[in-house]
Amino acid sequence: MRASAGSTFSIAPACSSNAWGQKELGAHVVEVIGNASHYLSHALLANLPVTEVVTTNYDCLFEGASEDAGHPVRVLPQHAADHQPRWLLKMHGSVEQPG
Repeated sequence: MRASAGSTFSIAPACSSNAWGQKELGAHVVEVIGNASHYLSHALLANLPVTEVVTTNYDCLFEGASEDAGHPVRVLPQHAADHQPRWLLKMHGSVEQPG
């Protein structure tokens, strides 16, 4: 089963019916959101004077906005050894490292 990238809800039937396995679902998510550009809301959040950020988002839009704003982040838990003063804890993982 293939869901269209234009419909957020088109993926739900495939998930609920187990038509896709975990790898197939992960690959589809990467295909849909892997190369997205950040929006104004991400840029505004990235410019806040904070050093710790927690998100449930799977995309990398905040990371891109932070980099563009001159405030790069280290993503936890994937890049815990990096020495950036600002960190981002991704509660559900990242599109860069699915599954």
